[in-house]
Amino acid sequence: GGGEEEEEEEGEEKHQRKPLVASSIMDGMTAEEVEALKATPPNSLEGYTSTVLSAVDLSSLPNLSGVLRSYAQQVVRNVDDFAVPAYDNSPSISDVAYEKARLLYEKTGMPVISSQTSVTVSPLEQKSYKDLDFAGLSKDEMRRIQAERNAPPRAQSSYYFPDLDPSIPALISALLHSSPPDRTVTFTTCVTYHSGDLTLQDYGSVEVPVAFYKPERAYVSVSHAIDAVAKKVGDQLGWQYLGGMTQGRS
Repeated sequence: GGGEEEEEEEGEEKHQRKPLVASSIMDGMTAEEVEALKATPPNSLEGYTSTVLSAVDLSSLPNLSGVLRSYAQQVVRNVDDFAVPAYDNSPSISDVAYEKARLLYEKTGMPVISSQTSVTVSPLEQKSYKDLDFAGLSKDEMRRIQAERNAPPRAQSSYYFPDLDPSIPALISALLHSSPPDRTVTFTTCVTYHSGDLTLQDYGSVEVPVAFYKPERAYVSVSHAIDAVAKKVGDQLGWQYLGGMTQGRS
């Protein structure tokens, strides 16, 4: 996997469809809380020069904060409870990430970095065993081939989830007995920066064997996307890359 250099058009023209996303944390912010956030100064003793908000999974927050620290940007609040209702046709992860950032920006007037990660299970390839010498196979290989041949159509299909759905581990477990070792799961992450007049996005992805699926594997795709977006924003806004900042920097 790696960061895909995909450019997104700036502004809302790119995002004609607005996915339904909701956050009780964001909706519950009072005007006083918003003003307090906007008035929060960056911690200059730690070397920060500006503040941003984030809308990322809690597991991604340390990664995002670490990358932004290298650009002297401090995350002062994260909203991690955005929910996307089920769709017949799932919205793209870029639209969902953008909508999270747009809504939080409209609520607060502060720059926002958001993310959305999808999961794709590859389809089961239809294989022909008519010329296979079964006599030379072990019992384990015979059982695996029999399971593949007997797999119901649903088990052979590809699966797409627009987020890290909690039902995915159960599905993976059900698919394992009829899946060959080369069947894969792909995590794809879109990270968005939005500040009203500037919208930048980039992607990261990682592919792993289905047997090694863990939600934590998304860390790789998230890392690629965060690094790519931070560099893009830094280039656009003149953020100076400081590398590993240390406490006490003034």
